[in-house]
Amino acid sequence: CAVSFVLDELDEETLARVVGFINYFGVPKGSVLRLDDSEGLEIDLPVGSLEGTCLSIEAGQDYDAALEADVSALVQQVEQALGEDFRLMTSTFADDQMNIVIFSPSFAKGAPVVQALAADSPLFDRCEINQVC
Repeated sequence: CAVSFVLDELDEETLARVVGFINYFGVPKGSVLRLDDSEGLEIDLPVGSLEGTCLSIEAGQDYDAALEADVSALVQQVEQALGEDFRLMTSTFADDQMNIVIFSPSFAKGAPVVQALAADSPLFDRCEINQVC
């Protein structure tokens, strides 16, 4: 994912505001803000403070409306439990597996919430939880 900003001038105060803006909306640790000037100089600044918890759900061949409803309910419970600390969620479905990545300030904070909610879900026997970023 790329986001572009065009600034007429770049001073320390403006740069601090741009970095603060990016971090406020939430980007994963290890992300980079690349600055290009008119002379072709590139500078990469580290940004990001969030860690990802990946909830992998083995869907098999029976991915249907009922399974989708269970996944949706679990995601809503995670959102509610993490509250303001919940920043971003992405999901992918490939090879009969659904991966839901939930970003929060730390894996240590996000993983127990996801684990506890998954344990109460009908999906628990299909779930695996891992850290990303």
